[in-house]
Amino acid sequence: MVSNEELFYSFEIHNLRGPAVGDFNWSIHLTDENGVIVEEIDSSAMSTYSTYGQLV
Repeated sequence: MVSNEELFYSFEIHNLRGPAVGDFNWSIHLTDENGVIVEEIDSSAMSTYSTYGQLV
């Protein structure tokens, strides 16, 4: 990724165990060459009730 370049992303979450009831959080961080977080690019929280093998 280069400065001022747009980046599009998507992801899927599959429940490999179940059931799952509750909230989960995710985040995407920009890190430097040493693995230190420079900036949080995006994050969110989601509530779910899912069963085994379900796409959340």
